[in-house]
Parts: sequence; structure tokens; C-alpha cells
Amino acid sequence: MGAFHPAFKPGKEYFEENLNNKALPQIGYANNEQAYMKFIKRFAGTHTVCNSLNSRPSLFKNKNNYPRAAYEKEIAIVQNVLLADIDFIEKKYLDEKMASLELLFPLFDEYFLDQGFNYSPVKASTGQGCHLLAAISPIQVNEHPDIAMRTKLIQDNFRKECSKDLDKLGAKVDPLYDNRRVVKTYGTFKPTVKRMSHFYGDTREEDDGLRKLLIEATLPEAHHDNIDQKVNEELPKLFVSLMERDSFIKGLYEGHNKNSTHDTSNSGYDFSLVRKLISLGYCNLDDLYHILSVRPKGAVKQSGKGDQYIRHTLANAIKNQR
Repeated sequence: MGAFHPAFKPGKEYFEENLNNKALPQIGYANNEQAYMKFIKRFAGTHTVCNSLNSRPSLFKNKNNYPRAAYEKEIAIVQNVLLADIDFIEKKYLDEKMASLELLFPLFDEYFLDQGFNYSPVKASTGQGCHLLAAISPIQVNEHPDIAMRTKLIQDNFRKECSKDLDKLGAKVDPLYDNRRVVKTYGTFKPTVKRMSHFYGDTREEDDGLRKLLIEATLPEAHHDNIDQKVNEELPKLFVSLMERDSFIKGLYEGHNKNSTHDTSNSGYDFSLVRKLISLGYCNLDDLYHILSVRPKGAVKQSGKGDQYIRHTLANAIKNQR
């Protein structure tokens, strides 16, 4: 779980400023309800409080003994599934838009039940859209290492089926997912928005129909012909999957897909790649850092750039989203 202050500025150069403003991210770990509630009460209202959908086995720390985000391979079990993260593109008239979105809930329920679900998805209002969620009995990730890609396949199919209805409302479905997914803690609000999120579920019902769909799903055949296999193995699986499905992202990674009027330098492609990924919701900084560090035509490999360069690039890409 984590708490993130609205005044936080990413980048090593802002450490002292963040420290003085008490704006550094707060990372915690709870293995019981009391500890979890204590963390929420401490930070809710002043910070955006988040928690992971699938629990970590322990608190992870970096080489300097500071808490860090989990790597994908460190998530041992999957037992909660985010079927769709629906956000409104424009943040005006959200009450009216949310009321219109709720009219589509029966359509969503019908879709998932037709796919073989045993239960309708649980809904949660996020303050700027909604989540559709489901519970399953635990799936061991070491037995099904591609479970995130299987989950994303179900998400992609839902997005294709319902995109026209969502487009009419000016809403979109976040296209990215992995087992480390975190969500804003329901029942709290983002300080800069101050719209309370709500979770409408009451009883946890594990959906064996969804679990069966995940286990038996047939993934599209991967096309690795034009992706260097050695580099492929070093990259986060979710990013490799994204490149296989999105030729534009793949082109940015490989160092093309930009015309001559834009910055076509190695660092220019680094920036464009991470900016595009962040805009799609791919916000795991550990992954983004690693992608830049191994990109064959990036400034790290080609010009010997290091840690400060990567952090500066990520900070600028994040600022560019505001």
C-alpha cells in the first residue's frame, strides 16, 4: 500500500524539496485489517492512498533499504481481477456522466455472464470513472506465469465489445494490466480532485467461471520475428506483449515511427517512448527505468548515459502528462 502527496515532484534533484514539503511517497505493508486501517487514517485526505489488488508476500526493499515497488515475478498469487478500469476523458460534469455510465452496467453484466462468468462484476466508483472487479480462488503465478496476459485478453475483448457505448460517453478503458496493479483505496479521495470513491460489493464471491476462462484462455500467437530475443528476455513481459500488439510502441522502442520534424535523437526516442507508455497507464517506474536502460538504440546504450539521465527523462515525461 502507498500514499502519494499531490506536491511530490519526481526526480532525484527534487529530493530535498520533497523532504522539506513532507511530500515523499509513503510505502507501507499490512497483514491485518487494523494495520491497514491505521495507514488509511493517517494519510487519507492529504495523500492519494492506494493498495494492491493482489497482495505481496512481504515488504520489498531496494539496495539502500528503502521500500520499493514489487517486480512482476514477485507476485506469488492472483486472486482479485480488475476486469475494466473505465475513466472519463474530460473531467467535467462527472456526476451526470457517472449516472449515464451506470445505465450501462446491465449491459456489462450481460456481456460477462454470456462469456461464462458465474457472477456479475462488482462495481466501484473511482471518483472519475469506475472499476469492474471479480474475485477468484488463488492462481499460483509460478504455475501460470502468463496469467497477466490472460487477464488482459479478457479486458481487451470487453473493450472491443463495449467501446462504441463508452465512446458516446467520452469514456475509455485503461488498456494496460499486470499482476502488480494498484488502485486508489475505495472510500478515499484524491486530494486534488476530492471526489470520494465507493466500493459497492459486500460479500466476496469467488467466480469459478472466470477462473476457468483464465486458465483455459488461448492467447494470440506471439510474433517475435522483429524483436531481438535476447533483449526480449530482459524486458518486462507486459511491455513485450504491448510491443507485439502495438506497432507504434514497437517502432518507438526500435528507434523509428517519428518524422524528421520531431526529435529523432536517441534521447528523443527515449522520451517519446516513456511519455507514450505513461499516457497509456503504464506507470511502473521500475519497469520504465529498466526499459530505458536496455533499449538498444537508447541514450544509455549508445551514449553511455546513466542513472541521472534516466531519472530526469522519466521526471520530464511524467510532468508532460499534467
